[in-house]
Amino acid sequence: MTLYQKNYWERKKLLKRRLPQHLVIAAYVLPKIEEIKKRLPLTKETTLLDVACGNGFFTHYFEKVCDVYGIDFSKTMLKMNPVKSTLVMDANQLGFRDNAFEVVFERALLHHVDDMDNVIQEQ
Repeated sequence: MTLYQKNYWERKKLLKRRLPQHLVIAAYVLPKIEEIKKRLPLTKETTLLDVACGNGFFTHYFEKVCDVYGIDFSKTMLKMNPVKSTLVMDANQLGFRDNAFEVVFERALLHHVDDMDNVIQEQ
């Protein structure tokens, strides 16, 4: 992540983003989660890591169906995330033991990173 991107995602202006509970966000997220559930058995016991979870668009809804944790490098975005099990962390260097999660999810992250292969291997 470049310093420019870091500064962008830490801007106070981001605090005015739509919340995950907004009807437009729900209409975008819920069909995608339903498709995932068709392919993966998600239960309350399933551990899922939401990488670059931001303000919780997906984390919020995953929490309703599984044991979800989220990471993001932006403290500002995490302040808006309604899920409490979130940490500030870089996707290039996850601070979890190998195979700590049954499912690892990311949306709209890879085009922001310098080394996609490293991020994918880390997950």
